[in-house]
Amino acid sequence: MTKVTDGDQPCITPYGGDNGKDLYFAVMENNKYYNIYKKDNPFSSAMTQKTSGKNFNYSHKEARTVEEVEEDERREREEQAKIRQQQQVQKQQQQMMTQVQQELQQFEQKKQAYEMLLQMQQQQQLFQQQMALLMEQYRLQQQQQQEEEYEDEFEDDFEEFEEDEE
Repeated sequence: MTKVTDGDQPCITPYGGDNGKDLYFAVMENNKYYNIYKKDNPFSSAMTQKTSGKNFNYSHKEARTVEEVEEDERREREEQAKIRQQQQVQKQQQQMMTQVQQELQQFEQKKQAYEMLLQMQQQQQLFQQQMALLMEQYRLQQQQQQEEEYEDEFEDDFEEFEEDEE
């Protein structure tokens, strides 16, 4: 579009007019002041004056609609909810990591205790084997000593017997 109005006064800062939306623009009046006008259809010559008097309104400022404000607030609430959810997930992950570390530490402690128990059992078995060997050696020594005593007694008895027979 090259011309907004057929008037002699200059038009500046056109805004809108796309996709069937209203077209706003500022028009110079009395070679000094600017006021805002609106066209419902950018291709018609009909327009509505939105401001009047000795103004310097160079451009249209469109107020946001309630729906736009609500949409922005909804988006902000969604973003805050996502942030809270991410924080909650991070907190849960940290708690899980702490729990895993604690369980790993407990497992390591139990593993060490089990290894110590196995070592003690092995030492106990070795001790029992050594004790059994010592007991067997003692029994054999006792048996040998008893046999020697019996032999000595037998020899003594035999010598006495021989002496008695002579």
